[in-house]
Amino acid sequence: MVKLRYQGLEYDVLDRNQVTLLILPTLACILLYIAPIQGKNQLQFSFENPNPLYMYTQAFIHGDLSHLAGNLVSYTFLILTNIILFTVTGKARLLNTYSVIIFLILPIVHALAWNIITYTLLGGYLGVIGLSSIVSAYAGLLIGYSTQAYEVTNITYDKPKLFLATITLTADIIMISYFNPNPLYILAILLVFALFLHCIKEPFASILRHYRAGKSPEIIIITASLIVGLAFISAAFPSNPLSEGQVTNILTHYVGLVFGVLLPLSYSLIFDKKA
Repeated sequence: MVKLRYQGLEYDVLDRNQVTLLILPTLACILLYIAPIQGKNQLQFSFENPNPLYMYTQAFIHGDLSHLAGNLVSYTFLILTNIILFTVTGKARLLNTYSVIIFLILPIVHALAWNIITYTLLGGYLGVIGLSSIVSAYAGLLIGYSTQAYEVTNITYDKPKLFLATITLTADIIMISYFNPNPLYILAILLVFALFLHCIKEPFASILRHYRAGKSPEIIIITASLIVGLAFISAAFPSNPLSEGQVTNILTHYVGLVFGVLLPLSYSLIFDKKA
């Protein structure tokens, strides 16, 4: 257990569950990378190779050292950011629940979505390996949960409106990454951005008032986490800053991001009503 001191308050972070969340996936990726296993690429799920276990094993296989290192650095950074966010907002156990859902369900969703789309559009299976979908899910989780986490600060704001603001900003970033000089395309980008500004005006003003009054020390952590999640959307770009101009596997990133963003919203809709 590690003590995190922030704004005069002290939090316990890196408990046994959180350390496990950091270490086990990392070890799985490293061991599968260095293991002298023949045909690692065969440990991928496809309609011709429909072993359900392969839905999970393909997430921990990496093609080269840069692929492995990039995913593990991103994963570690995002997990630590999520741990801090959920701990400061008093929801550390909820992160454990979300993590179980991500590791159990996302590989199934990703494998099925990937196979259906590649078979539909390409007429056959195109291999996919790596931790990218899970990494992207934790970036999406920062976005989805941050928009809900402001409620712990007792800020009065329209939560659905702030959530819609993050969705519109995400959509605009993705649209810009596919930039097309067509006037209608530019108009669509501007309209989505106008909707974002409309949605963000009220919650942003309320957040700023509370921050200036020093009433809610959690605001900085929540807002920083939201910014980190939005920044990682750049990984979904067709050609992002880390890819050296090469087109990346954006479908995997999109599936993970959408899953992570919608997870806290879906979870709260289902379980908050039962409470």
